[in-house]
Amino acid sequence: MYGLEPSDRYEIKRIAGRIVPAIGTTTATVSGLIIIEFVKLCLSQIKDLPLDVYRNFYINIALPFLIASEPLACLTQKIGKFDVNIWSSFEIKGNPDMTLEGFITEVEKKYNIKPVLISEGVKSVYAPWMPKASSQLKRKMDDLLSHKLNVTYSDLVVLPDDNDMDIQTDGNSEATPPPIRYYFHS
Repeated sequence: MYGLEPSDRYEIKRIAGRIVPAIGTTTATVSGLIIIEFVKLCLSQIKDLPLDVYRNFYINIALPFLIASEPLACLTQKIGKFDVNIWSSFEIKGNPDMTLEGFITEVEKKYNIKPVLISEGVKSVYAPWMPKASSQLKRKMDDLLSHKLNVTYSDLVVLPDDNDMDIQTDGNSEATPPPIRYYFHS
């Protein structure tokens, strides 16, 4: 099925005899490099360390080949008065009575974003062109979102009306705000 040639027992033992030590060597090397970077991360909690202290590693044990490089700073964009990157998220503290309309008002007030589409995962929660969009505005957020037991928040993707937002990028990336983490009950 996979095109593997049948081999005798001793040939398989010979091949496995080379693979097992390579797995152990690679695992030990990667674990050691991770621990070094983890110690730096722990030290950064005590003393602020610059980005050039950290390293990315590229490794190929078969050659032997190990290259360390400095990580690049995370690209940021300015959305209104906020500097955001791929790790950023906005937050809205909800309450049991918050409606979709109240959520949109809160997003507009707090982050100066006028949503034209709100989605949770692959599910569209709101879009003005959806049938019954105006009736959706009166529904409670707890009813609209997939609220599971012991889950305190939901990450929502909010696409803004580009004409109403002050977004500054480097020109090479699409300007989108970070996800909005909606907390069900604060």
